[in-house]
Amino acid sequence: MPIFIEWYDAEQSIIIGHITTGWTWDAAQQGRVAIQALAQSVSYPVALAVQLPPDISVPPNGFAENSKDSLQYHANLGLHTVVYITTNPAIIALWLSVIEVYANPAVQYHFSPSLEAAVRMLADT
Repeated sequence: MPIFIEWYDAEQSIIIGHITTGWTWDAAQQGRVAIQALAQSVSYPVALAVQLPPDISVPPNGFAENSKDSLQYHANLGLHTVVYITTNPAIIALWLSVIEVYANPAVQYHFSPSLEAAVRMLADT
C-alpha cells in the first residue's frame, strides 16, 4: 500500500500519513478513510502530518478535484493543523496554490523539512 496512516504519539494527538512513491488517487481516498477512522476514535481535535517522498509525483487526472476534496475533508474531520513534510519547492508551490483557493480557514496549513520539525511545530499549535 503506497499510503500508511497511523498515530504518531501515544497521546493520539497527531496522525501521520506516510506517502510513498507510486501513490494513486484510489490510495489517497483509502488514506482519507483511515485518517477519518483515527480522528473519529477520539473526542478532541487532532493534527495531521503528511510525510511526502522526495521524488513525489502527482498522478495524472483529477488533481484539482481530489485536492479540493482532501482540504474539505480536513475541515470536516475537525483537524486543527496539517503539516506537509517536504523540501520539494515545486510541491510546496503547488500545495500553496491549492490551499489558497480551497482551504477552510479553520484549518492551519504548514510545511516542514522533517518529521521532527513538524512535531515541534505541532506542539506549538
